[in-house]
Amino acid sequence: MDPLNESELSADALDLVARAAPGYLDALPDRPVSDPASWHRLADLGGPLPEDGEGTLATVGRLIDVGTSTSHTQSVCSGASSRAARPMLFP
Repeated sequence: MDPLNESELSADALDLVARAAPGYLDALPDRPVSDPASWHRLADLGGPLPEDGEGTLATVGRLIDVGTSTSHTQSVCSGASSRAARPMLFP
């Protein structure tokens, strides 16, 4: 599915993100900085991109599902990870 052909679903996709955000943000203070037990979920996003997409809402839903379960950024160089509710700043 071409997202350009699903532009009418943009507001619905943003609504999915807006509904997921409060729970994610509320849980940040109680979650560990790094949770290796959830890293296996990142493999759900791996592999080549499909020839035909899954559609706007399915893709956003998948990103929310995997992203909120892992909730960390992983450094490509070090393998270190941390949860962040705001952008990472590097000198």
